[in-house]
Amino acid sequence: MKPPMLFRILPAIFLLTACARPGQESAAPILESIEVDGVTRTYLLHVPAGYSPGEAWPLVFVFHGGFGNAEDTQAMTGFSNLADEAGFLVVYPNALHDHWNDGRSTDPLYTGTDDIGFVGALIDSLSTVYSIDPHRIFAAGISNGGIFSYRVACELSDEIAAIAPVAGSMAENLVGVCAPEQPISIIHIHGLADQLVRFEGGEVPGPYGGIVHPVLDTLALFVGWNGCTGLPETISLPDADPEDGMTVLVSTYNHCSNDTSIHLYAIQGGGHTWPGGSDFVSDNTTGYTNQDFSATQVIWAFFSQRPKP
Repeated sequence: MKPPMLFRILPAIFLLTACARPGQESAAPILESIEVDGVTRTYLLHVPAGYSPGEAWPLVFVFHGGFGNAEDTQAMTGFSNLADEAGFLVVYPNALHDHWNDGRSTDPLYTGTDDIGFVGALIDSLSTVYSIDPHRIFAAGISNGGIFSYRVACELSDEIAAIAPVAGSMAENLVGVCAPEQPISIIHIHGLADQLVRFEGGEVPGPYGGIVHPVLDTLALFVGWNGCTGLPETISLPDADPEDGMTVLVSTYNHCSNDTSIHLYAIQGGGHTWPGGSDFVSDNTTGYTNQDFSATQVIWAFFSQRPKP
């Protein structure tokens, strides 16, 4: 059982999403804000031009990586373009101090930030303005954002139907305290050659540091919590780009409680990048980007089939 997820580090691209308020086709691109426990938190919200309050719409959270932001993540993932085609709302929240409180750090600068409260407040706030389907709220994230998505699964399983961590496993500090109230579906994508958040777990380099749990051990926890039975089914994806020197193995648990499932994309040779993005290598730090599939397309296809009962 192996999962792959990739994170492509891009230069700052200040591309704000066009937001559509109820009753409007579009509005000027803006960065929105909300007060949470007396702290101003910001986020980008993309509402497709075809939005209509007459139906309930899915909502997808996309969490940026460490040192990242909402604008760059929107540009990197292309979730807004897909949302226009497939019909869902996307929110790109911004972390305080450029880093999500994902459970790794013991620094009060980060541990004192209630990011789970921020996510919950956004769900409540957006649901009062837009017609959000409470059974179809999802969360994806890359690197620090992927690690944080596991914390979301631990603490907000009553509201989030599925998560999609890319290049991020569960913080070791959460292993003994994570207690999802309900089964939650997971699609995890990870490069086996990721040198920043290693598939095998361990110390994460950089100023935030901390330790992540091995990917397979993390997923095994959710296999148990979700009540999955039997062995995973494993297939190899077609090698759509033989020139990239990478292959993808997909393992799935589909026999789980509440019709949840766990999918694991393991990319042989893949780095700390976002699959389907530009092929590049950056001083051997981020590694190579797989071109055999689009992480954005695969994640939405997974989410769209897994509403909460």
